Amino acid sequence: MEAITANTDRDLSPLHLKGRHPRMPALYKAASHPKHPASNPGNTYVFYTRPTEARMQELLRAGEAIAVQGMSEKDLIAAGFLKLLPGDYLLTRNELGSRAACDDVPVSYVVGPELRCPKKMFNLDLARDKFMGPVEEITETSVHFERLKPKPKPVKEGTRCWSLGTTLEPNTNIEAPCANTKANNGVREYHDIGHDIVVASTKLAMEDIGHAPEGIREVLKAEFDRHGGPPLGCAENYAYHSVQCNLAFAGRSMEAQMGRYAGIHRDERDCPGHYSTMFARSKLPPNYEPARMILPGLGVYVDMNDFVGLTFQARHEHVGSPAYPKPGTEPSATAYRLAFIHYTSERVASGGTRQRIGALPTTQAFLAPEMRTSKAEKDLVKALQTDSFANFIRDGNWIMEDDGFVPYVGRVTYMVVRYLLMQAHSRFEFELDPVQFAQSISWKSSDGSRYTVPAWDMAPTVQGVPDHEREIKRQASEANFKEHLFKHGSLIPSSFNNSSSIKDEAARRYGPSVRTGSIRSEDGCPMIPDPSEATETDKASPTGNTRSKESTTANGDRCKEGEQCSTRKRKRARMDEDGREGGQCEGTDEAAEAISVGQTEGRWQGLFQSGNPLGTTGAHFRSRSRKPATKEEESFKLLRELTIEAIEDEVLELRAEIQAEEEMQDEEDDDYQEIRDNIDEAHDAVENGGVGETALVGVAAIVKDARLLLLHVQRQSNRLRELRRSLIKAQTALRSWVEGPVAQEAYHAANKGRSAGDGAKQSWVSKLTNDIVDMLVAKQKKRLFKAKDYGLKWRKEVNVDNSQWRKNMLRGQEGTTTEAVSIVVKVVEKWVNAEEVCDKKQAWFASVVEEVMGEEALTMNLVWKLYQDVKPAHIIPGDKGYRNPTKKDVEQFRASLENHSVVDQDHREGQLFELYKQLLKREVSPSDVVKSLPSVSPTWTSLIEMIQVAAVFDNDEQPNKTNRYFKKLQDDPQTYHPMRERTSSRHKCRRELTNSTGAFTHNSMFSLIVWRVYPQAFAWHPERSMLYSSPDGFLLAYAAITKASPSKMVKRTVERIWSSLKETRTDTFTRSYPTFEDCYQHFRPNGALETRIFPGLSRTGAFDVACDLAYAGICQPPTTADVAKYIVHMNQGAMTGLKALGLMDSKKIDIDAKRRQVHQALLDLGSMLITVPEYGLYEKEVADEYGLELYRGGEVDPMGVEHILRNFSHARKYLDCE
Repeated sequence: MEAITANTDRDLSPLHLKGRHPRMPALYKAASHPKHPASNPGNTYVFYTRPTEARMQELLRAGEAIAVQGMSEKDLIAAGFLKLLPGDYLLTRNELGSRAACDDVPVSYVVGPELRCPKKMFNLDLARDKFMGPVEEITETSVHFERLKPKPKPVKEGTRCWSLGTTLEPNTNIEAPCANTKANNGVREYHDIGHDIVVASTKLAMEDIGHAPEGIREVLKAEFDRHGGPPLGCAENYAYHSVQCNLAFAGRSMEAQMGRYAGIHRDERDCPGHYSTMFARSKLPPNYEPARMILPGLGVYVDMNDFVGLTFQARHEHVGSPAYPKPGTEPSATAYRLAFIHYTSERVASGGTRQRIGALPTTQAFLAPEMRTSKAEKDLVKALQTDSFANFIRDGNWIMEDDGFVPYVGRVTYMVVRYLLMQAHSRFEFELDPVQFAQSISWKSSDGSRYTVPAWDMAPTVQGVPDHEREIKRQASEANFKEHLFKHGSLIPSSFNNSSSIKDEAARRYGPSVRTGSIRSEDGCPMIPDPSEATETDKASPTGNTRSKESTTANGDRCKEGEQCSTRKRKRARMDEDGREGGQCEGTDEAAEAISVGQTEGRWQGLFQSGNPLGTTGAHFRSRSRKPATKEEESFKLLRELTIEAIEDEVLELRAEIQAEEEMQDEEDDDYQEIRDNIDEAHDAVENGGVGETALVGVAAIVKDARLLLLHVQRQSNRLRELRRSLIKAQTALRSWVEGPVAQEAYHAANKGRSAGDGAKQSWVSKLTNDIVDMLVAKQKKRLFKAKDYGLKWRKEVNVDNSQWRKNMLRGQEGTTTEAVSIVVKVVEKWVNAEEVCDKKQAWFASVVEEVMGEEALTMNLVWKLYQDVKPAHIIPGDKGYRNPTKKDVEQFRASLENHSVVDQDHREGQLFELYKQLLKREVSPSDVVKSLPSVSPTWTSLIEMIQVAAVFDNDEQPNKTNRYFKKLQDDPQTYHPMRERTSSRHKCRRELTNSTGAFTHNSMFSLIVWRVYPQAFAWHPERSMLYSSPDGFLLAYAAITKASPSKMVKRTVERIWSSLKETRTDTFTRSYPTFEDCYQHFRPNGALETRIFPGLSRTGAFDVACDLAYAGICQPPTTADVAKYIVHMNQGAMTGLKALGLMDSKKIDIDAKRRQVHQALLDLGSMLITVPEYGLYEKEVADEYGLELYRGGEVDPMGVEHILRNFSHARKYLDCE
């Protein structure tokens, strides 16, 4: 294929790759490129990248459209792919940049084994042999590492891919050692194996980064030092955050073993400024074709021979090909492809994660008593070391060498101490000397010597001057890395398209054409359009999001939705004739015409795949946008029941069960029997005891023990989930064994001719099959098959009727084989009672659910309910299921489930199910679940904004930007201020209403009630006294504040309140320290307006009065249950706020159930609010103001929560986040 020779730079010469697809970028060879390190000699290749939206969209679609899976090396060469050899470098040049060679950006390069340290390669071999185990124990289905107990957790259930370094939880943004490093239950063998692999492979990967082009290493190392992160694997590591190990048997499909990692994919969460390094150390016999790594969008590939390292930007499409025996080579049962991938995620590189460094006695920064008592602190530390969450302090030594782990501990300790010192008043100007700080920490090495921790060269200052030498170094590192990120990210299609900041910066540097969309090159050549344009598969963008109603064509034209954009109208552009060679653009007329009409014949045949789902032999991603369900899909009951509400209920039920398990962890399992007996006796007493003493004792017992019994029920429910999973997997395994290995063995036996004298070598399945074939060939009508005759322990007998006895059947014929296999399966099923253990429809249902959704789905209540009563129509459309169904009939159910939103994390169903799996595996704590719910998180952001803006308002400050909600606060704080009951003005009012002894007088109570009846009658920051000694005093203040004379109605209402207080027992009532409920009921309005004790006081006002009395210590503070009851019955505003936050649904349930739901919602919201710093300041002010902590044990003040909800329902439409 001719490459573009016009408008290229003089240092480049074009490559002529015959058969190369026009979608792939043209490649050029550079001589003596300044970016090519002398340490790794080889060839340098360059391609051009134009950082514009339209061009990047084209490149993105190109990588997705070109199929390479299943292609041999001969096929790749014929398709114009370039093979990168050790020492080769591939770079890209910015068409809109300087076009100088020194500004080219590395995309990938290859390092050969001849440049590696022999000792490091030997250490990796030792680690690999530990991982694989002895050769005689290696099977097609497992190696030694997979058989360890407890079983190491793969990246995704059902795959043979393991994370052995650190991991990042996307929902919680927590960075920690991966689950396979947790040592909370003691050290296991997989800790040693994982440690050896991480250390040995990382040292080899660092050799690869040592051959990176000039400037890469310096930027990455400085940024790593600035963040002070954990050096994975070895102390020298600054380039990689995680390591993943991928294993695949060479004789089986990679898709079945590695899931999505075997298909073409982009690692969208990787940092565009970092590189991934991959190398293999497989166990392959001689004469095996090596595995390959292919970058289809760029048209290059690499043979992944042992110790050959490929370093590349993994946000480009890439895919691995399997190793396989060469023609004439006998397959080996121990042939495995073993690869190691080192990479860095974008969040980790930016320092934006929450590193779980260790455990504390509480979630807040308290100096607990156990921490100050030498005897107790050892027990405390011992208990914390059994925490179920992995952390760097406890588990980091399994993924780091001592020389890397110890400096990291020193940096973490420095940052923790620094953070505490920063909270002191700035006048102290606290500072830490990193050198002296490091010298104060020592550790004991393996040789018995003690050493001090190395000092942190780029340690941040505490309260010192900003122009400190270390701060200058940190700022320079940050600026250099920011420029590095733009330089690399702007030339990666997926990074460019997904980052508005990169687009904005590119538009600033290169002009507005970056966003306008013209994709003609500077020489006038139009880009070749996408052949799938305007087809069904093109309705989703490369990022999986639905396109807008207008889409942009390849040349910048716009077409409305539903109109096909014709690519045939695009004219070929002729090159200028002023000295340029060639008469046309890259790609011939024939090629462009073939693509424009959707033809893919000739040399590009097989390179385009439209609509192939991930994991099949195609290179096209399954669309992330949910397609409308067909009538057949709607017939599957599971798909109908996997709704957002149902999955959210599963999450919340699982959360309650885990919380119950944690609360009851010190309780014996048998304790519930005694509680149950007490409850039963109490039930009988209440039912038969009337209203006497017996019934009262029973009621007291129920109140005391009912919640404990509920906790036991929830704990047992949680354990039942795991039991259900084990049961379903075991039952399904039995059915799969019959339909899998037994049927396959029978098929091979039926196809082979029966040799004389080989009976002793045959398996029992082969013997049974041969006997059944003999029956068919001999036209026997009936035959009895006994399990014991074939050496089996079962004593069952099966009488088989030959329905084909009239036909002439011969051994080896297809019909004979099919019938024999069918009979073998039926005989074995009856021998082992397979139908009683697991119906075949149950097995098909469970296997599809497990393969598509993961085995975690088997623990769900709705899946268990369907599994117990699977109807044919649940998995087979139409009426096929009732007439001899086969496993193939379930494929429509599988395809529909694969297309369901529950397996796509771009949809709320998928996000919820991912949250369910993380909670089930304890990767997310129950307290963080509610905040992570898709229905909660967006509105939760609005709630935080409301509180933060209110804090700015209270401090008499101005917001950083124009804010509609701030203007509403200024106009009407009474309605829109979320913390109005906790502001300084409210505290001042309440102080004035109490005398020096803190007791309420008649005047205080009158002032409090009229204050609540006429809230508009006092300013937000009152300058006058709010204590009134008579109705006239209030009316004068009312006239002065409102600047209007009180009406007759106001006068009459105020006088009636004054007289009612004299006539009632309110003064005596308040001195008895009543409950909150009694206080509320005393002031609550009853009856008609004319007969109310306190006219004008609404139910909300009565609740506020009771809250005022609770804050002042006149009545008992309410429980969360009290506030929940009030919200359910009286306060629609607070209920609206709960619904807006997604903590309540609109389902019609009985009142008691709704109270419990609101109660739990208030607790959840309270646990979320205490994480907001501004809210914590208000909470502390309440405790300081009234001299007591109203609520302990982590429960927040429900009165404050109710007020926030009430005001949030009014304010949310003015918040920017909504």
